[in-house]
Amino acid sequence: MSNEELMKMSGMQPWSEMVKTRRMRLAGLSQTEDRPANVAINWVLEGGKKHTGRPHKTVHTIFTKDLENL
Repeated sequence: MSNEELMKMSGMQPWSEMVKTRRMRLAGLSQTEDRPANVAINWVLEGGKKHTGRPHKTVHTIFTKDLENL
């Protein structure tokens, strides 16, 4: 039996979706752009410098990726 079949039979959603939903609820983020939490998450400091190397995974990048996938 595959994982997909088991998920359908049990009525559960994938763990990745559960984590993403709970993370968004914890941060107070919703789909509306004018909420203070969304404004703060999307705010970008002007005049900042980019560092060389691989970008670090930050809370901002995680929430931004979650919002794009809604």
